[in-house]
Amino acid sequence: AEPIAVIHASPDGLPRRFSWRGQVHEVLRAEGPERIAPEWWRERGQARLRDYYRVEDGEGRRYWIYRHGHAADGRGGLPEWYLQGFHA
Repeated sequence: AEPIAVIHASPDGLPRRFSWRGQVHEVLRAEGPERIAPEWWRERGQARLRDYYRVEDGEGRRYWIYRHGHAADGRGGLPEWYLQGFHA
């Protein structure tokens, strides 16, 4: 996975614009989130939830991105965004 910067997200968390490898991508379509939560028995600080999104830009390129952590997950820290996959 590669880090990305989500520049703008809708109030419900859907990414609308992000930067990857120095280029800004406008999101035209987005699906998600598909949430992967840590095991309930793990200590709070050890694992954070992930929200996966499938997004498409204006050029028809598709990206599989995820947010690692959530501001309200009670585990501390700001969320980080990553690109998991890319389909031209």
